[in-house]
Amino acid sequence: MTAHSEFHKLVSPATTTARKGKVLMIHGWAQNAFVFRQKTKGLTNKLNKAGYDCVFLEGPHLLPLTSMVQIEGVDVQVENGKRENARAWFLLSETDPADASESQSGRPLTYFGLNEALDRVQHELEQEESSVALMGFSQGGVFAHILSRLADAGHPPFKKIRAAILASAFAAQHVDTSPSRPYGHIIGKMPDRETISLPSLHIIGKNDTSVRPTLSEDLSVLFNDRQFLYHEKGHILPQTSAACQEMIGFLDQVLVS
Repeated sequence: MTAHSEFHKLVSPATTTARKGKVLMIHGWAQNAFVFRQKTKGLTNKLNKAGYDCVFLEGPHLLPLTSMVQIEGVDVQVENGKRENARAWFLLSETDPADASESQSGRPLTYFGLNEALDRVQHELEQEESSVALMGFSQGGVFAHILSRLADAGHPPFKKIRAAILASAFAAQHVDTSPSRPYGHIIGKMPDRETISLPSLHIIGKNDTSVRPTLSEDLSVLFNDRQFLYHEKGHILPQTSAACQEMIGFLDQVLVS
């Protein structure tokens, strides 16, 4: 595995001479490239053996270890967890970067800092000549929904994205129609529920208590060419032999066939 600190990514290259393509691995809320690589080690190894490079991108926003909240009119400092270098692709609050309480409300929201995340993916795609697939987990899956809209619109370089795997994900609710925002005419009204023709595989944990399965199923309806992979566990990316083979089969179908 090779580290590229300048571009905030880790690369796990294919271990066969018959390279098939690249998968952009997009981590969840409060993770980072290294953590996601460690949590998906079994899947990554199988993808590499199957001929796929795995590129672990890192969210641009560093989440603080503490936040200030008001309790009965008094400012109180609370801990947000002990993980250092906890990252996000976008933020939901301008005043408290760690506040994700509205993320699954279903209400229209402005995703602050989204442009920085788009810049990172754009840079990666500009270095790639072949087709690319996305694999987004949790908030990374929400971000992958936004990227899929850009790909479906044929906007360079996002049109290199040919497929999306969305695990424990839910529909993006981003709203920002400011003319100064890049791609605002495409992704500035995500709650309009415009459908996407990009092939998709939706991975849903039947016992996921962090992202309810019904939210992931609601996201799937926005993709016209969709497949499903259900598993019995919770908020994870499954890595059983059968689950990995199903993901590899999906990638072979959309990137190679």
